[in-house]
Amino acid sequence: MAQGQAVLEAAKDRLHTTQQAYIASSKAYQEATKALAKDQSDLAAAQNKLLQLNTDEKNLVRLPVTRF
Repeated sequence: MAQGQAVLEAAKDRLHTTQQAYIASSKAYQEATKALAKDQSDLAAAQNKLLQLNTDEKNLVRLPVTRF
């Protein structure tokens, strides 16, 4: 009976350890996903700004040059 109890306690300990690892992994995944979403948003904003600057540059090139 004592051996069966020891096996049960060992299994409970392994389960607890596994649960803690799962919780930590899940939290890390959520944080990484949040960081990725922010990075993607920042990248999209930078791409939009570059597109705007490129368009502005093209418009400046089209301006007629006035000579005095």
